[in-house]
Amino acid sequence: MISPKKFQDLKKMKCHNETEYWENVVTPVLNRLGVPKGPHIRRREFPITTHWGDRNADWLIFVENRPMLVIEAKKSEKDFEKARADAKIFAVNFNPKKIEDRETIGEIRAIPYIFTPCGSRLTMFKLTILEDGITPDLEPLEGLLTYAEFKQIAEKSIKPTGTKPLERNLLSTSQFRINFEEICEVIEERISKTKAGSANIKDSVVLILNEILLASFQKQNRDPIYKKHKFTKKVVQQIEIVLNRYDLSQIEGPDLAYAYRDFVTRNFTGTTPWWAGKEEKEVGRYLTPAPVIKFMVEICNPAPKDKVIDFACGSGGFLGAIASRMISRVDIAKYLPEKLFACDVDLFSVSTAQTFMELLLPGKQTLAQIFDESFYVTSLKKGAQISLDDVYPEVGITGPPRLGFRKTKREGILNIFHHNGLFSEKIHSWEYDLSSIIPEQSFDLIISNPPGGTNYNFGYENELKKLFPLERSRKKIQNAPLFIQRAIQLAKNGGRICLIVPDGILANKQLQYLQKYIFDTCQVKGVISLPRGIFPNVPSKMSILYMKKTKKPSLKKPIFMASVEEGEETDLESELKKILKSYNRFK
Repeated sequence: MISPKKFQDLKKMKCHNETEYWENVVTPVLNRLGVPKGPHIRRREFPITTHWGDRNADWLIFVENRPMLVIEAKKSEKDFEKARADAKIFAVNFNPKKIEDRETIGEIRAIPYIFTPCGSRLTMFKLTILEDGITPDLEPLEGLLTYAEFKQIAEKSIKPTGTKPLERNLLSTSQFRINFEEICEVIEERISKTKAGSANIKDSVVLILNEILLASFQKQNRDPIYKKHKFTKKVVQQIEIVLNRYDLSQIEGPDLAYAYRDFVTRNFTGTTPWWAGKEEKEVGRYLTPAPVIKFMVEICNPAPKDKVIDFACGSGGFLGAIASRMISRVDIAKYLPEKLFACDVDLFSVSTAQTFMELLLPGKQTLAQIFDESFYVTSLKKGAQISLDDVYPEVGITGPPRLGFRKTKREGILNIFHHNGLFSEKIHSWEYDLSSIIPEQSFDLIISNPPGGTNYNFGYENELKKLFPLERSRKKIQNAPLFIQRAIQLAKNGGRICLIVPDGILANKQLQYLQKYIFDTCQVKGVISLPRGIFPNVPSKMSILYMKKTKKPSLKKPIFMASVEEGEETDLESELKKILKSYNRFK
């Protein structure tokens, strides 16, 4: 490692533009670090696909075809934060755009080091994973690593040693996304032949993928799944080739789980589900950005004793963040079924959340069980009256019973239920009665990103008006007020509520009835406005509403107000970190 002080002569160079800065500062620094000049080592303007589209990394440094260092340079030190944010995006989401680059590199991993030369500031960082096992962070190095040192690091992490690789937690989500894409393409090609013209083919593809992944990680035989969906031998072989590329026990955990969630939400969000009934409806499957999830969990600071629910869980982002936070603090296998609950009206989302949690915490979940109880007729003639013996055969007065009693057990991974989060009762035919599992006034924390544009009424406006008395005089029932009321219903006294809601929910004159209800039942702790466009195709601004249910709320207590600055170069994670620090000082 070489101290940046060794480059004082280069740092004093005056450059009029970035091209001059590259030629007069960055290139000489790389030369002194011993980086070979061959095109197979230094790759300029390397094309990468990210969440935000195709972009080019300034420079990638390779060791034996493995990218070890991404460089983002700016001629002015004032642009350092922008360079660091860009480099981190490239490092974490490394996904070569060109097929030939993918083939040359082989297994795609995150880039473990970044270099951000900006003016006279020369800094290298190592990409690390925080204690939650999920969140990537940058650890600044004391000096600059030489190419020889990069080569030693790469050799240690590439060569088999009988243990997991050195950068095991930095396995790029991109490699797994590619594998998921391959499996889904095979499945879609097969089922499109049997479901031609069906509006829910893409949903079906992921539901089948979920079945296969769950069977794989629960060490179950996949053959029954293939038979159920009538897959040919060729299709099965194609899927098995992809699955057998890895020792699944070596890759299970956060890296694979978040690759899966990222793949599903990136490719299947905002689509119309089959159950919506009309093509113009959208379910609002929009991925809550990881920095927002992290911020909301940290501001709520859930404790191991807290009973938590996400009543519109989507792909399970909040569940994963909270479970990962608890791994080192509790017996996670006991914690999950006792303290963490979720539901969603969208079967696709429920299946995705269940699969995500199983990949994140393989083998740690107890199956939640629900029993459906019902009578059925066995030999009762039309017009005949039901006797006491029909219902209570043990009495034995009139003869054998003519009614049967059926008890059906249904299971789900974790407490993630296919159910409308606005109520616990069984209203739809596909729901369960969750009254005893998700009772009102029983949760310490309600945390969620409820749907904005989706119509969750499904023709049950009258039932919802009975459950939400404030809505009885309303001509049109809106989602946001319903979910806020539901959250307050579920929270116990002293429970916290943290939701993503439309901006201005506390200032809209048309919602004065809701505002009164909020301030009569809760102490509003904070409102944080998020930047516009944080969710695709959602033009309105959204806010994080954080409050505490209490018997004696006070209007005199101040409310923490903050707003994330808007702009193309806004680093959402950094901005939310600043806001969290401000909130902790305010608190």
